[in-house]
Amino acid sequence: MTGQVQITNTEQHNLYSTSVQDFFSINVALPKNYKKNIKYPVIYLTDANIFFALAAQTSWLLQFGHEIPELIIVSIGYPDDSKHLHLRERDLLPSPGDQDPSVIGRSADFLKFIINELFPFIEERYLVDNTNLTLAGDSYGGLFALYVLFNQPEVFQRYIIGSPSIYWDNSHILKQESSYNDVHNDMSARVFLSVGELEAFLEPAHAAMVSNVKDLTQLLLSRKYKKLELTSHIFKNETHLSVIPATISRGLREVFREYNQT
Repeated sequence: MTGQVQITNTEQHNLYSTSVQDFFSINVALPKNYKKNIKYPVIYLTDANIFFALAAQTSWLLQFGHEIPELIIVSIGYPDDSKHLHLRERDLLPSPGDQDPSVIGRSADFLKFIINELFPFIEERYLVDNTNLTLAGDSYGGLFALYVLFNQPEVFQRYIIGSPSIYWDNSHILKQESSYNDVHNDMSARVFLSVGELEAFLEPAHAAMVSNVKDLTQLLLSRKYKKLELTSHIFKNETHLSVIPATISRGLREVFREYNQT
């Protein structure tokens, strides 16, 4: 008898957003020993259609080894896999560039959905510690994480940012970083920022994935934010895609390093 493999300790919800005016598929991974009397840290992860299973299995392995705390992963994706690559441009890009702003570059609406609709939805159904939230994303998802960090960093306490597409719209995200710095003298967040070494050679030259991460690292360090805990890492011999499992694994261990018992 042949059937589909099911991932245990997971649940899925369809949630309509009035902010975005569309449905999202919300995938939730619970700790293996989920208890009803404990409040758990939460990882909010973008691109559930491709990253949810990888992140869930990685987190369970690290939880088993006591390298990270027991936690809940809430991953945001789309009901129709075939529309995923298009819709992520709408939700994860913070500006439209020269594209139609009604369909690309609506990160502001997506963030409103997360804060005003998704947070209450999750808090109503699961025992979560809403003072211990992490945002994780890769590529466009990494760019979205930077958008949140430079606009409302207080929403999350920890950030896992992989291969962010800083180049998008002539590096418009760096203008947002500058605007943040103009009116703030600190940034309270623990950030893991990473990229694959081979992205410098295998990605289009205009993307400048590695040099952009290096430059952003130095820029943030130059701000001398006392409450910013920044770890930046270039993974040797990894591409834009092969680096993703390494980013998730190392990122979890870095942002939760005070829990590491190994």
